[in-house]
Amino acid sequence: MDDAIEEALRQVDAQDMLGRVQAYPAMVQAALDAPRATASLPRAPSRVLVVGMGGSAIAGDYLAAWLDAEGSVPVLVSRAYELPHWVDKDTLVLAFSYSGNTEETLASFAAAHKKGAMLAAM
Repeated sequence: MDDAIEEALRQVDAQDMLGRVQAYPAMVQAALDAPRATASLPRAPSRVLVVGMGGSAIAGDYLAAWLDAEGSVPVLVSRAYELPHWVDKDTLVLAFSYSGNTEETLASFAAAHKKGAMLAAM
């Protein structure tokens, strides 16, 4: 790439978002190749609900799109305080929060716990 173009990009992309987007496929592959920790669930879930807000919920969108093509369990994403009425003990609820203190995500996670859902947080 031309030096002038690189300099212009640096000025409008100070956080190097272009570089991050270009690196994304390699990051995904590294995550797929990494040794996996095994999680223990009391039973196989019949559905998965990802709860999160903003950018944190995007991980759920990716997971849902991937498992729609590859998986056998439906994955839905909720960006709300309230849980869908169908959440029960056979639902795996995954909470995604970058900060760890997103109000809507914490409220949904607590409600899922009260309903006896299987829980995990990232």
